[in-house]
Amino acid sequence: MNIIIECPEDMVKSAFKIKIKFDVFNWLIRDSGWTNKEIADKLGYPERVIFSWGIENKDIELPINKVEILAESLKRPSAAFFLLNPPAKFAEPKDFRKLSGDKIKPYSKETHLAIRKARRLQTVSNDLMKSLGYQTRANIKKYELTTDNSEKTANNERIKSEISEKNQILWENESKALNYWRSWIESKNILVFQMRMPIEDARGFSFSDFEPYIIVVNSSDSVKGRIFSLFHEYAHILLRESVVCNIESDSSHDIGIRRIERWCNYFAGAFILPENQISGNPEIIDLLKIGQTTKCIKKLSKSFKISEYGVLIRLKNLDYIGDSEYDNEKIRINKETDENLKLKREKEKERERKGGIPLETQCYSEKGKRLISLVLESSDRGILPESDVLDYLDIKDKNLEKMRRS
Repeated sequence: MNIIIECPEDMVKSAFKIKIKFDVFNWLIRDSGWTNKEIADKLGYPERVIFSWGIENKDIELPINKVEILAESLKRPSAAFFLLNPPAKFAEPKDFRKLSGDKIKPYSKETHLAIRKARRLQTVSNDLMKSLGYQTRANIKKYELTTDNSEKTANNERIKSEISEKNQILWENESKALNYWRSWIESKNILVFQMRMPIEDARGFSFSDFEPYIIVVNSSDSVKGRIFSLFHEYAHILLRESVVCNIESDSSHDIGIRRIERWCNYFAGAFILPENQISGNPEIIDLLKIGQTTKCIKKLSKSFKISEYGVLIRLKNLDYIGDSEYDNEKIRINKETDENLKLKREKEKERERKGGIPLETQCYSEKGKRLISLVLESSDRGILPESDVLDYLDIKDKNLEKMRRS
């Protein structure tokens, strides 16, 4: 008589162990932003065990069910744990963030994930462009911090855009403005992504050490804030600097960082808000003369779809306001920004409770039309299998069909 013993799947997975190479394991953990304690809590192991894995320089044995838990937590494919060696690593971007007390602070898990996703999409885009016969090089000039004036550089780039100030003012809202500017930058063969990170961690980052160049702005930020960050990071691309920035970077104690960040801020303000739109506007000049700086900032911010902080920097750089006024307005803007971002997060949570945004809409927002068109064209020409299309775009079959019909 044959006796069949059924074993629960979890029991089988817990009994079956795999060996993970020491270097691979530490690469996976290091790039995740997770602490030893957080990993220990996830796996149900003592923290000292996780600590020992990082220093003993020997392979780590883990039950397959624990590997699955780690893979899901770290947002990694399970196959990554079976690698014999870590993949070739990109150079770390320069950390230009200004942190409290200028203390070194590691990136959050969300920022680690955003950087990792951006690098992967950059590599995927490079492969697809070459397979499709497209160039990977950006159609932009390289500028030098020491010889090129940021105001003149911004004026040159603005002329190339062929987007007039009049049309800019007529754009319906800041979301439309972001889409227009994003499309223009992507027309230069630079990819623009929007990814969620803690706002205090990073406003945006850019990579120009590998083609195609990419810019990532923080989707947790306000739309106007993203527009300013978009051109701040575009300025870094023009200088060929791969960096991570936050809003305080221009006040870093490092004189080299401070100089670059101020150049990029000056460029962003000059590009979005040309000087003649201030000096040639009697109403704005009158407001400044009578000390109505807040009203002036809000008016310019609304008209040109630029963050109030961006307007403030512009007025300061053009000597329309002094240090005292700048400091007072910065305090006001930071307070109002914090309040507005809190409301934004609450609205997003409420929307998620109601089902959230459709995946195809999220895909366009995060990855942009340029990358999506590369993926879909590669699929249509038989270069990419359907499984890779879904993987790269992070969508499901039904969402892909909607995107193909749009």
